[in-house]
Amino acid sequence: MNKRDGFTLLETLISISLLAIVLIAVYTALISGSRGYQRVEEGWHIYHTGYSILDMLRKEVLSIDKNIKGIKRNVEGKRMDEIDFIGFCHNHWIGKALEGDASEIGYFVKENEEGGYSLFHRDDFVIDEDLTKGGRIFLLSDKVDEFKISYYYNKNWYETWPPLGKSYLPEAIEVELTLLDSKEKEVKFSTLIPLKR
Repeated sequence: MNKRDGFTLLETLISISLLAIVLIAVYTALISGSRGYQRVEEGWHIYHTGYSILDMLRKEVLSIDKNIKGIKRNVEGKRMDEIDFIGFCHNHWIGKALEGDASEIGYFVKENEEGGYSLFHRDDFVIDEDLTKGGRIFLLSDKVDEFKISYYYNKNWYETWPPLGKSYLPEAIEVELTLLDSKEKEVKFSTLIPLKR
């Protein structure tokens, strides 16, 4: 009888084939896990952005003192509204600056370079006759599909404010924000903000 040392060619080919199958399975699992993680992270980012915007807007709207101007804008069949008001939640960007808490605050949508729409926040500690100009402007999101604001007063909803040139505050403001995720799918957010009169 011959004594066998080592492996035959057939045994070596079978082992290499089995190793290749195991490595392909591991690679497929890693790629699938990575794509799943990416989808979850993208989903988390869009929800975080939407809820953060509505939370900031809610806080600022609850601080409204008086003047409020709501403009309805239609762009390509979608609402891209604008709201400007005087509120008492000014962010102090410079320590010990001689700025009060009152400021002009605004939210507006503009077309961006990619052909989509961006939502901006405006904050101006200099209060003047024009609530829509001046101050610092910050980008909140560049994936806006719709920004709709409605005003409730005396059992009626209005798309602009103030109706009929009056200067009173609405009883509530409803904000609906639609953002687009990385696959251009709509993600909707909304909040209803009751105001004290």
